[in-house]
Amino acid sequence: MLKVDLSPKISSKKMRVICPPPGKQVRHCKRSAQEAMYPSGRARRRGGFVVAGVFVYTQRFGFGARTRAQQASMRSALRTRGRLQPAFPSSSPSSSHREPAPMNDSAKPDAISVIVIVKNEAHDIRDCLASVHGWVDEIVVLDSGSTDGTQAICREFGATVVETDWPGFGPQKQRALDAARGPWILSLDADERVSPQLRDEILASVKSNGADLFRVPRQSNYCGKWIRHSGWSPDYVTRLFRRDAARFSNDLVHERVIAAPDARVGTLTQALIHYSFRDFSEVLGKIDSYSTYGATQGAARGKRGGLRKALLHGFWSFVRSWIIQRGFLDGKMGFVLAISNAEGTYYRYLKLMLLETQQSAAAKARDAAPESR
Repeated sequence: MLKVDLSPKISSKKMRVICPPPGKQVRHCKRSAQEAMYPSGRARRRGGFVVAGVFVYTQRFGFGARTRAQQASMRSALRTRGRLQPAFPSSSPSSSHREPAPMNDSAKPDAISVIVIVKNEAHDIRDCLASVHGWVDEIVVLDSGSTDGTQAICREFGATVVETDWPGFGPQKQRALDAARGPWILSLDADERVSPQLRDEILASVKSNGADLFRVPRQSNYCGKWIRHSGWSPDYVTRLFRRDAARFSNDLVHERVIAAPDARVGTLTQALIHYSFRDFSEVLGKIDSYSTYGATQGAARGKRGGLRKALLHGFWSFVRSWIIQRGFLDGKMGFVLAISNAEGTYYRYLKLMLLETQQSAAAKARDAAPESR
């Protein structure tokens, strides 16, 4: 992805400029091509194009060069003069980036520690860490048994990698929080990316002392489709906070950040990019694992399952996502998302019913054991 700097040396005949409709206010006129492709909820589709500020592109990649050699030469010359730059930093750490230094007890008050929990995330973790490398002070990764090279990738970015078991999402993130040493914590998942705009807002926010926790809007991609409705947008998550102002819940799944009673809560405006699911195989895998965690957690809290509850709650989950939260505006993928939400709820209550049956049978077996002896 490239940024194009419009200078007088480039003929305007080779450019087409798409501007927003008259009367529409544009908050940032100079927006990157990456932001234009993945807007934070403000852009809308007009005539097949994504309108997000001013999106400039060329009819020919080489600004008029007619051969591949001429195009390559032109791109090389423009890079040398600084007119073409990547919209996002390189996925690999470069010599211009500083490695996160080990934290000490006298860390600066606005130092930021990034925490990530992983297992076999080699397909995602590189882009995640590349989005924070060079501007945070510490990266802490808790790995629960990766076998795909995830740990090696994390160490390329200077991360502190801690190998551990898997107690569940909430307890694992609390472990990562305890291992971090910076006064500010930025909690990320491996499938999330911090955009340059969000980076700048984070750095300004930790210096302003305006709040102790910050809610961040999240823009999510579902199997290649950016979801604008369905309860996913706006999707505010608390990811930036002072380490002494919050902790993670003990939930096995769908963990929460619990703020201290006197903590001040703020809200950021720039979106956290979230690639939630790559394909339907991943969707099915998470439906299975998350419904198992949810059933186990529900049984521990005394919830009851059953076929009737599974059907009713599953149906309500679909209605809420597809109709109430306007998932129909997300097209066919909005419908698919509503179905997958319903499936997750349906199987959670079925698994809870099965757990109750198994626990009841085990209790009867224990009661019958003394009589048999």
